Amino acid sequence: MFESTKNTTRVPLLAGATFTGEAERSNEQDVMVYVHSDVDCTLFFEMSADYGENWDISHQLEIKANLPEQHRYTKAAYFVRVRLVNVDQDQTHLRLFTYFGKFSAIEKPLNSAVQIDEDASTVRAFGEELLIAEGLVNGCSVVNKFGRNSDIDTGSVPEDLWNGGGVYTGFPTGEPEEFVAFSSSASDTGVLTFSYLPDFSATEWLSASVTLNGTTTVNTGITGVRMHTARYNNGSATSFNVGEITVRHITTTANVFSVMPIGRSQTNICAYTIPAGSTGYVRRLFARVIGSNTGQVDGALWVRLQGESPRLRRPFSATTGSSFEERPYGGLAIPAGADVSIRVSNTSANNLDVIGGFDLLVVRG
Repeated sequence: MFESTKNTTRVPLLAGATFTGEAERSNEQDVMVYVHSDVDCTLFFEMSADYGENWDISHQLEIKANLPEQHRYTKAAYFVRVRLVNVDQDQTHLRLFTYFGKFSAIEKPLNSAVQIDEDASTVRAFGEELLIAEGLVNGCSVVNKFGRNSDIDTGSVPEDLWNGGGVYTGFPTGEPEEFVAFSSSASDTGVLTFSYLPDFSATEWLSASVTLNGTTTVNTGITGVRMHTARYNNGSATSFNVGEITVRHITTTANVFSVMPIGRSQTNICAYTIPAGSTGYVRRLFARVIGSNTGQVDGALWVRLQGESPRLRRPFSATTGSSFEERPYGGLAIPAGADVSIRVSNTSANNLDVIGGFDLLVVRG
């Protein structure tokens, strides 16, 4: 084994800068690259058969911040180089080393994180859902959405599964606005924590908290276009929210994102938007009628791709005695920017209490 000095660097890159190694020939069959950066960047491993005139083979790998990565390749051409592209922000440290030699398969401990583009052969003792939930598969996350609509009537459909009743009003298409929050009770002066998307180009959901002031509307100082869950903490180990807590936009007041029922301290909103740069896969879809009132509801998965009209997918029926559950084989793909909820389009009786939800595997990249 020997180090490729032409494709090795420890000089941090500024935002927008690229390190490009030189074409180097070796008779060794394998190449191994080790990268450690304090910011996200992109590595290209490239091979050429004509002395570096054309780089016909190029493997792209996403390097995550502060996660040491190593990748091994068997050469398909004599000449090799690496490129590292830094896009968003300046690096404060970079360690990029390239080696020629004959290398066995790369091994990793069972408790280490595995990148989606990892070239390691892994054997895991646990199922994929637990590994993803524990953050051991980078770029993947599990999202569980549950919603409840406690009063659906024959004359009020369509309705969505959320605490606000009627059609969900938290999918606006306009510009970001500040979120405001208030309660129907003066007693609610605890902390409300919620998840939100600041704009339609956001690649992940963020979290924010605000202290309520009872029935007085509180400006959160947070602007955004989406919010999908909220929880309330009044500092007591035994009590819940006294009033109904609402979060909406400050100017377009019809954009109501959550309505938390009295005595829950948690929203039940079956609505979600896939962040930019990711794809969601619906792995499970379920619904049922609960309570003493009997009847049947017909519904579907409501999906609206960004900039398009909504569609009703995967129609279903559920009754008091017969719940609905489906696990689409391979997952139902939902692209970035799409809004998803469960819509009830028909009901056979009044005052039906319906719950439902979907489980998503969200994959970045």
